[in-house]
Amino acid sequence: NDTYVLVDCGFSLRETERRLARLGVAANQLSAILVTHEHADHVHGVGLLSRRY
Repeated sequence: NDTYVLVDCGFSLRETERRLARLGVAANQLSAILVTHEHADHVHGVGLLSRRY
């Protein structure tokens, strides 16, 4: 099995899903989200993404 970790999530949920899909990864395949620091451009979409998936 592969493990997918998203490093930072500063995009909207839709944009994050789109960018993951370009890489062949579905958001529900993510095992973790690593937030490097709490600036908006790194955490904007974390809450919604983590609640949705």
